[in-house]
Amino acid sequence: MAMGFALSRTQLKSKSESNVKLSVSRIANTIGLNLLRMGCQLKNFPFTSTVTKIVRAISTFLVGLLFILAGVNHFINTDFYVNIMPPYIPAHLTMIYLSGFFEVLGGAGVLIPALRRAAGWGLIALLIAVFPANLHMATHPGEYPSIPNWVIVARIPLQFILIAWVEWSTRHPSTTPDSKTE
Repeated sequence: MAMGFALSRTQLKSKSESNVKLSVSRIANTIGLNLLRMGCQLKNFPFTSTVTKIVRAISTFLVGLLFILAGVNHFINTDFYVNIMPPYIPAHLTMIYLSGFFEVLGGAGVLIPALRRAAGWGLIALLIAVFPANLHMATHPGEYPSIPNWVIVARIPLQFILIAWVEWSTRHPSTTPDSKTE
C-alpha cells in the first residue's frame, strides 16, 4: 500500500459510488496539499532558481514569437483588423500598420537581452493602448457577427493575462524575490 492511499478491491466494492468519489476527492486534496507544501519547500533548493531561469527563458522566447507573429498578421490580414476597429479611432489602416510594426519591434526586442526590459514595457503600453478596442467589441458584440461572443468576452481578461505574462517574462532576474540565488 503506497502512502496509505490505495484501496483494496473488496474495499472499493463495499463502498457506494458516492463514498468512492468522496475518498478520491480526499486523496486528491491530500496529494494537492502535499505537493503545495513541497513546492513551498523547494524554493530554498538551489536548482529552483535554475528551473525559474529555464521557464523564464522559454516564456520570454514565446512572448517574443507571439508578438512577432501577431504583428506580421497585422500586415497579412489587414481586413480583419480594419473590421474590428472601433469607429471612434481615426485612420484605421495607419493604426493597424503602426500597431503591427510595434508588435514586431517589441517581440524582436524581447528576444534581445539588452533591449528586453524596455521592449517589455513597450509591449505593455501597446496592450494598454489597444484595450479600448477590446472594450468596444465587448460592449458592441452585434457589430462583430463573425466573431463568437465567447472570443469577444475572453479578450478582456486575456489582455490582463498578456500584460502579466510580458511583465514576468521580461523582468530582470535581480528584481525577483528569489534573486539572491539567481
